[in-house]
Amino acid sequence: MHMKRGMTDIQRLSTILEEYSTRKYHIEYDGFLSNHLAHGVIALEKLGADSKQIGDFVQRYQKKLEPAREEQHDIKSNKDERVAALLGKHEGYNELFQYYESCVKQVGIEKAVRSNIALLAKGMAGSALHGMIHLGYAVNAKHTTLVSEGLAYTHFSHVDIVGKVEEDMTVCSDFATFLDSISEAITNSQEDQVLRNLVDGASEQFKDLKTSTFQRKVLALGCPTGQEALARCFGKVPRPADMAWFVDIALFLFIRTARRESSDFFLLHGVTCSWAVWQVAQVTAGDTHNETSLCKSLLHTLGAAYVAQGCPELAAETSTSEMSSWESILGDALLQTDADEHVYKLVQVAHERSSSGCLSQDDYKLAARIVLDRSFHFI
Repeated sequence: MHMKRGMTDIQRLSTILEEYSTRKYHIEYDGFLSNHLAHGVIALEKLGADSKQIGDFVQRYQKKLEPAREEQHDIKSNKDERVAALLGKHEGYNELFQYYESCVKQVGIEKAVRSNIALLAKGMAGSALHGMIHLGYAVNAKHTTLVSEGLAYTHFSHVDIVGKVEEDMTVCSDFATFLDSISEAITNSQEDQVLRNLVDGASEQFKDLKTSTFQRKVLALGCPTGQEALARCFGKVPRPADMAWFVDIALFLFIRTARRESSDFFLLHGVTCSWAVWQVAQVTAGDTHNETSLCKSLLHTLGAAYVAQGCPELAAETSTSEMSSWESILGDALLQTDADEHVYKLVQVAHERSSSGCLSQDDYKLAARIVLDRSFHFI
């Protein structure tokens, strides 16, 4: 990394994100794993990491990445038709990046997101939710290159598990009522045999596709039958008055599904994806169609993640001793210099929500302690 003296923290962050963008490293590596470098850098900065800590993370993480790919394309020829044809095809990333970069440069971050999010949101379950996660971190950082990457990756990895979005959602103004409606939907999904049959057959159906077991199950839920089953289970959930409530719901699920020695890796992604959608929702506020699309899509995505993970039992886990202070928790996070980047992201989100969220302080701290102190399980 090449840093100039006298740079502010924001300038330093922007420089790193630009230097290690997907112009240099591909958005995926090892066939289907997502490039998390930018997410980790932003999360660490939010946790209070200094330049050396962030630099050490970048140097460690970049070793696993692959160089940006050279692709032959002519974006100027029928570009809208070509881009539409690439939706969810998992190909042509550079072409898509170039398309969305041009859009962002022409109209700015907010308009670029507002004009594309209704379509892209429906596919946020692709690539283990990482397209939307990337976009959310990008919007939060207000970084034009990163926003272009997020739009492109959500397009590239698009898996529609929503189908048609009807703008008929009632608005819930009480978090407890919203939580109750989510709990009822979860119970419905546990009892839905159609959803179970689809995920049980996913490994065989997509056996020739190089991807994770989790993503095979999500793909299986993307058929019309799966979309309808998810709508049957989650269709009565109202739109929350505050999209940030989804972050609290996802944290609630993450805590309650944790095992004594481990936490659910993919339900953790539900937390960071919910946080990402919250960031995006803040730039699309006032547009009912976009808000409904984001809400319906996130509901189905969280539902699909829960079903794909086997509908784990929700245990009422609580701390048996006095919880650590946030100062201690953040300090412990930064001391884990070789931690998986998902650890930093979960702690960052839990800490951020603790100042204004609807869960108890102990719940937010417990989520952070779980991810710091336990390993991950993947099913």
